[in-house]
Amino acid sequence: MEVDDYTGVAGIIDGKSNLDDDGDEHDENLYPNVSQDAGLWQNELNGMLNFEFTKYSGLLVQSPEDGRPIDYFQLIADEFFSLHSQRNKYNYAEEIFLSGVDEKSTITAWKPLTVPELRTFFGLLLHMGTWITNKIQDYWRTDYLFNLRCFGDNMSRDRFLIILLCLHLAKNPQSGENIEDKIYKFRPLLN
Repeated sequence: MEVDDYTGVAGIIDGKSNLDDDGDEHDENLYPNVSQDAGLWQNELNGMLNFEFTKYSGLLVQSPEDGRPIDYFQLIADEFFSLHSQRNKYNYAEEIFLSGVDEKSTITAWKPLTVPELRTFFGLLLHMGTWITNKIQDYWRTDYLFNLRCFGDNMSRDRFLIILLCLHLAKNPQSGENIEDKIYKFRPLLN
């Protein structure tokens, strides 16, 4: 099969490309519906309203005095923690527990989540991003090759996995229920 169109790499290699030195096509008839000045910058807004920015640019809250990473994290995360503690309307752990699990299942050890425990959970979750293992359970291994004591010292493996399983901000849709909102699972954080 012979290639007649030398616009690609084969044309450049053979020296038969119809591209000039800048990489632009010579043939002006390739795109007849596009005007020559279509890509030029224009100062006309074409019906768009120009809104003047009136706010202060920068942080809208006072920056922490110490400047420690945890202080900046708490600027963002405090709202989530207060959302969890004040508006904990939905408990997914109860839904799992009531669905008929085995009495030896780990979920039977569920107890309500506290804000300090939630902070610890997120701290461990973020720290997992700095030290990658093949399995989540490896963070709690006591083998001298792993020796990641900060995980076991702060939270048990089973408690971490139960929180990971049960932490939900919104109810799951019922069978046959159509959810239009694609981000309904974390909408409570945005509202």
